[in-house]
Amino acid sequence: MGCCESSRESPAVSAEDSAAALTLALAGNPNCGKSALFNTLTGIRQKTGNWPGVTVDRKEGRFALGGQTATLIDLPGTYSLDSSSPDEEVTRQYLLSGDADLIVNVVDASNLERNLYFTVQLLEMGVPMVLALNMMDVARKQGMEIDIARLSEELGCPVVAVVAPSGEGLDALKAAILSVRAGAATGGFRLAHDEVVEEAIGELLPAVEALPAGQGDSRHPHNAHWLALKMLEGDSQALALADDALRTRIDALRHDIEQRVDEDIDIYLPDSRFGHAHALAQTVLRQRGKLGKTVSDRIDAVVLHRWFGIPVFLLVMYLMFMFTINLGGAFVDFFDGLGNAIFVDGFKSLIEGWMPP
Repeated sequence: MGCCESSRESPAVSAEDSAAALTLALAGNPNCGKSALFNTLTGIRQKTGNWPGVTVDRKEGRFALGGQTATLIDLPGTYSLDSSSPDEEVTRQYLLSGDADLIVNVVDASNLERNLYFTVQLLEMGVPMVLALNMMDVARKQGMEIDIARLSEELGCPVVAVVAPSGEGLDALKAAILSVRAGAATGGFRLAHDEVVEEAIGELLPAVEALPAGQGDSRHPHNAHWLALKMLEGDSQALALADDALRTRIDALRHDIEQRVDEDIDIYLPDSRFGHAHALAQTVLRQRGKLGKTVSDRIDAVVLHRWFGIPVFLLVMYLMFMFTINLGGAFVDFFDGLGNAIFVDGFKSLIEGWMPP
């Protein structure tokens, strides 16, 4: 994908580096240390511009990998691939384009569960992937212990602990990338949903795979599965590829899933992703010392409770109403007098002082 380069470009990349052997993309949540990892790997061998048609920054750099030169693309930080914002749109379209040979999913180790929701979405796409477990120094200070081998086993892709600013783990990350590239390690694992959803996807797959060339993003072998899932999810861009007959079939399958799971599918599928992320985090994450609930956790347990949540909500609304009417009303005269004193009498005195009658 091209870009309109800006004046912020760093020193030009040499001619011998132009024939990069491998193209990698960094993908992850905002503030996960992705840009720090990009800068540590590429140094000054990078350039900045914009993605075509949007004002989202595009950063590209090069670094040495296995005796050759690899191109590294720093994708915009995003929490999802729903294409509801320019950042999400850019990231999603680039991942689907197949321009990257491998995705490096950068995860904030100190916020593992939250970051794994995005990882789950990458697994759904089935892109070849290495997970860089970044900010491990922060996680250690917080007493967190992560079973990296178990996480790698659960995800089906290599997981490497790194600390981007110091360079810790970068050699292991490069080795993992080369291992996936050489086929010596697992990559491109696809997340499987429950039986109800997978049955519906299976029914749609023949029609999705029969889409005209390019529509199904055939350069990625797993994209047909992902596209069928997004159609079931009601994704507008995915549904735009379907004809009337296919849309009718999708509507019927959506209705069937909702009847079988007794829940709206637009809620059921995101909940399923969060469930996968939560289960992964619970499996691999351990806290040193006594692990107690935070104040926030205790409050959430009450205000988000299935039965207590609604009464608490009504109580808060009532208290806000009482505060506005009873307490707020007591200050009306005060603020009215203060406003008159400053903006009426005050300006009147100033004007009379400057221009006496």
